Amino acid sequence: MFKLPKATLYIVPVIASIGLTACFGEYRHDLIPANASTFFHAYEERSEDMREALKGTDVVFNMGRFVDHRIPEAHSSYEPHIVLHTYNPDRLPGSAPAFVRSVIEESFNVNRDVANPQVREIMFELRDIDLRILNGNFISGKFGRYYTRIAADVNVRDSQGNVLVDKPYEMELETIRQSFSGQQPSEAEDWNDMSRTMKLLLRNLSFEIMNDALNAQGYEVHNQKLKDNPKRLSNEVFAE
Repeated sequence: MFKLPKATLYIVPVIASIGLTACFGEYRHDLIPANASTFFHAYEERSEDMREALKGTDVVFNMGRFVDHRIPEAHSSYEPHIVLHTYNPDRLPGSAPAFVRSVIEESFNVNRDVANPQVREIMFELRDIDLRILNGNFISGKFGRYYTRIAADVNVRDSQGNVLVDKPYEMELETIRQSFSGQQPSEAEDWNDMSRTMKLLLRNLSFEIMNDALNAQGYEVHNQKLKDNPKRLSNEVFAE
């Protein structure tokens, strides 16, 4: 049986440790997904595709109406022992509704300088926001996770009043609660990263809404371009 030299048994863990440190080090100024089901980077890439694709068109998304329909107190599906801390969403800059609307409008503001805009009007009803620090898991590590969730009812219409999207949205995003000192993050660091996680979640939601609206009109975004997406043949085609 092949055996590694004894020296290698000590060297390999050290190299692995350095490698992991380097991997996490390059994310020093970013937020790392804290669970395997978070398609964080896929959303980021698709968002960039959407932004670049719309720049070459006259399609404009506009926030027409925003309503805060949150219930008085948020409910969590997590057991109490999993939650380290729960934030009041109205602590967000300008209160929760103002923060949500501001970030979403910023995300929609892709293609404003066009002569004859084709406006897609957004009606947004905010139903819930959840901001919590959760205990760590195998992926996030011992310091825990920043957990954010938003729920909203969204209606999108074109300039002729045709309904393109009318459905509820619910989206979650978790990022790692990082520490580079070996100690618990400070209260200010926690709030800064929690706010950033929420902002990223809202950006992802914005581009999800825009993508659904474009798909409803037979368009798709691919390789930073807006292309026709012919509707699939109906089942009637295959009927005898």
